[in-house]
Amino acid sequence: MSLADELSSSSVRRKIVNVSEVRVNPLNFYPIDEVVVKSIAESIQEFGQLENATVYEEDLNDGCRYTLIGGETRWRAVCLNVEEELSDGEFHVVVIEKPANMEAEIELIREDNKQREKDKKTRAAEVKAVEKQYEYLRSQGQTPQGLKRDWIGRRIGISGRQVSNILKEEIIQQNGESGVAHNEVYNTPTVDDVNKNIKKLNKLFEKTVKLCESAGCSDIETGLREVWSELENRFF
Repeated sequence: MSLADELSSSSVRRKIVNVSEVRVNPLNFYPIDEVVVKSIAESIQEFGQLENATVYEEDLNDGCRYTLIGGETRWRAVCLNVEEELSDGEFHVVVIEKPANMEAEIELIREDNKQREKDKKTRAAEVKAVEKQYEYLRSQGQTPQGLKRDWIGRRIGISGRQVSNILKEEIIQQNGESGVAHNEVYNTPTVDDVNKNIKKLNKLFEKTVKLCESAGCSDIETGLREVWSELENRFF
C-alpha cells in the first residue's frame, strides 16, 4: 500500500500526543541536521507545529506507544523545546496502520521523506519571499534581531548557511543570464569557491579580533564586529 493509500484510509487518525509517547524509527536512513532541528524548534515556538508527523501504533514495552514513519526532525525539535522547558511536549501526528513488513515500512519512510523534500526552485522562492518580509521590516525600522540568513532560515525550516547558499546561487544565475561572467563578479567560477573565500575571510576576521583583544584595542574590535555583523546581515 502506498503512502497516499495509507493517508486516505478510513483507519487514519489525526491526534495530539505527547512527544514522549513516540519513538524514532531505527529503519530511518535519512541523516538529521542538528542546525535544522534547532531552526525548526524555534519556528515551532513561534508558529506552532504546522505539519503533522506520521506514525503507527506499536507496543514494544519501552514506555512508548507510537513509531515514527516520517517527521523525526520535528520530533527532535519538540524534544529540544521540552528539554529547554519551552514546551509541554505536545506533538501532532497522523496515525496509520502498521506496515505489513520491513520492506513496506522502508518504502513508506522513503515516500514520506520524498513528499516533504522541496526542490531548489521551491526553496529559492521561499527564501526570496521571506527576504522581502525582512527588507520590509527593516524599512519600517523593525530590523529583526540576529543574522538575516538565520532569521529567514527559521521561518522556512532550514539553516542560515543553506539560506546563504541559495541566495548566492540566485545571484550567480542572474549574472550569468545577464551576460556577465561569474568570474567578473566574484573572481570565482563556482559557488563552492565563493564559500571557500568567505570562510577565509571569516578566519581572518576572527584572527584580527583576537589580535585586537590582545593589544587592548577595544574600539577597533567593536568597530570590526559591527562591520562584520552588517556584512552578514546584508549578504550572508
